[in-house]
Amino acid sequence: MTPSSSRASAHEALNRIFKNSLSLDEFERRHPELIEHLSESDHGLYREIVLGVCRFLPRIDFFLDRELSKGSISKIEVRNALRMGAYEIFHLRTPTHAAVSESVKLIKNSKFHHLSAFTNAILRKLANRSEEYSKKIWNPYESAEISAAFCLPPWLIDRLIEVFGFQRAFLIAESFLEKPKAVLCSLEGEGSGGVLSERSIFVDRVNSEVLDAVSSGRVIIQSESSQLACAVLGAQPSERVWDTCAAPGGKTILIAEMLQGRGSLISTDRSEKRLLEVQRRGEKAQFFSTVVRCQVLDLEKILDSEEAFSANDPFDRILVDAPCSALGTLAAHPEGKWIKERESLQDFTQRQFLILKSASRSLRAGGILVYSVCSMDPSEGTQVVERFLASPEGRGFARLDLSREFAGKLSSSVFNTRGEIELIPGVNSSDGFFISKLRKR
Repeated sequence: MTPSSSRASAHEALNRIFKNSLSLDEFERRHPELIEHLSESDHGLYREIVLGVCRFLPRIDFFLDRELSKGSISKIEVRNALRMGAYEIFHLRTPTHAAVSESVKLIKNSKFHHLSAFTNAILRKLANRSEEYSKKIWNPYESAEISAAFCLPPWLIDRLIEVFGFQRAFLIAESFLEKPKAVLCSLEGEGSGGVLSERSIFVDRVNSEVLDAVSSGRVIIQSESSQLACAVLGAQPSERVWDTCAAPGGKTILIAEMLQGRGSLISTDRSEKRLLEVQRRGEKAQFFSTVVRCQVLDLEKILDSEEAFSANDPFDRILVDAPCSALGTLAAHPEGKWIKERESLQDFTQRQFLILKSASRSLRAGGILVYSVCSMDPSEGTQVVERFLASPEGRGFARLDLSREFAGKLSSSVFNTRGEIELIPGVNSSDGFFISKLRKR
């Protein structure tokens, strides 16, 4: 007896996520052989199970641990099989016999086959609690339930409360439990329209029809907030533009479309492999090959250099969409909750400051520099900009007021008091994002 292909792939993905701290996207890049055989429907179920388990992990574990004696299950492979069965019973309403049978098959086909009867017994006990689970009202003020109420690790709960206060932190956490629609960006003008971008097209899922549209170069898969960052950059035909941290390439493709085949766009990334992915994604786009030149460049290796990149030919506009914690994307990438640590925030903020400082040297006088991150944590957003503006390199820059530039186009709730864009999940109906626009004097 073998488990279904979708569940076998989901089980392997969850094991790699929790053992190796891999994102699901990184798992799929490293192990395409584990998913490329899946049909469209099987692929959908595989992702539903993986992301669903990660999305509701503390609630599933809360009920699971009530059925386990302390220390009775230490192997992550077994726990993940139990989590998968519980998610199917509690959230997908898979018939009990089917959900239990599939998880038992996973264990029978592993080196833990001696625990198959145990797995069967635990999941049948959980099935008897499915109504209790569905009616459970989690109390965020109760210490024993706070992690399950927020569905976040303790360090992130503490950080959100520290920054946003308890009530807003809980709203943010609740927004992470909502399964977001996929967002497409039209490369042929206006889409069906969204809150943040007129190019947006919302779809329930990425199916073969969507993939055909992507392959044809008519659309790309890109969040509204990322589209907004390009709109803030405002690249114009005939300009010279630099996308500093380009992978996975969506912004490069959209900026190339904005240039309309005139001007030039240098697209850089530290990873040659990821830059090849940028080129692959862009090859079908109309203007990509005309204006884009991809170049491997590790900005972090030239951070302490006084020499500017392309010093003899400075840029009109530069986009620094910096590496970040990606805390703003946890609705779409819930596995990120369990592979990030608080200490990484400090590492990112230093890298972001140095990258911004290094990139700023390559901008012409009067040019535009846009800094963005897919995080709502101020340590990665406005605090990085404040630190840059106080540095010797940043003293020659002025922060522009986006609330004036986008008045009537965006809700006033998306702007902070400095005129920067701060998108807060659960407040702005979007993922978390930060954008600041600077002009070099």
